[in-house]
Amino acid sequence: MAALEGLFAEDVVSTSDGGGIVRAARVPVCGRERVAKFIATAAHFWNGVTLAWVEANGQAAVLVSRDGVPVALTTINASEQGIDQIVWILRPSKLAAITRSVQRLEKRHAPELTLD
Repeated sequence: MAALEGLFAEDVVSTSDGGGIVRAARVPVCGRERVAKFIATAAHFWNGVTLAWVEANGQAAVLVSRDGVPVALTTINASEQGIDQIVWILRPSKLAAITRSVQRLEKRHAPELTLD
């Protein structure tokens, strides 16, 4: 737990958006110790997922997928003191929009393959 806490600024805040559809924290989780406990108690969430770096709203983010289906998008803000903010997007409608955006970007930036 100490290693996880060490990543966070003392006044870190974790917010979640499940849209009332997906189970998520309903109020912000504040403070290094509380955020670390919150993440540790959700350790099962990370079983069987894949992570992909994406861009969302001009910011680097991690798209979390299970069996090819996005289940979360996570962004952080950090400073010299550590991670200041974690935002968890779990709302299915928002994930669908993000997935469509990522797919458009992948098509635009997909390398061309040539066979010799």
